[in-house]
Amino acid sequence: MGRSTLELSESDIQEQCVEWLSRVAAKYPIGFHSVPNEGALYSDSRKSKAQYAKLAKLKRMGLTPGVGDLVLFHQGRLYYAEVKKPGKPQSPKQIEFQKWCARCGVPYRLIHSLHEMRIYVREILRSPC
Repeated sequence: MGRSTLELSESDIQEQCVEWLSRVAAKYPIGFHSVPNEGALYSDSRKSKAQYAKLAKLKRMGLTPGVGDLVLFHQGRLYYAEVKKPGKPQSPKQIEFQKWCARCGVPYRLIHSLHEMRIYVREILRSPC
């Protein structure tokens, strides 16, 4: 039997969602991709000059802190999903990005489990163009 959602890390939850989305995308007209973020550069506690240089370059290339973890697309429309462990709050940059999405009319959803992702995708697939 699998672990409960409370025992899973954010990356575990996102991996579950991506695995499921891959199967769904093979059957239905929905696509998705992951958005790398600055946290991916810091896999250990040492922050080297090379890591800071790479982060600076990625920011110049358009990396935006706070952007949702997953971008979904269906019938020409974008949808963002921010994966969070239950009980873990969004960062200020994530809240800022969520507000930007609201101002621009771009759907955005906090996802705390595979179950919540399934609900979101059902809503997306049922939404009119």
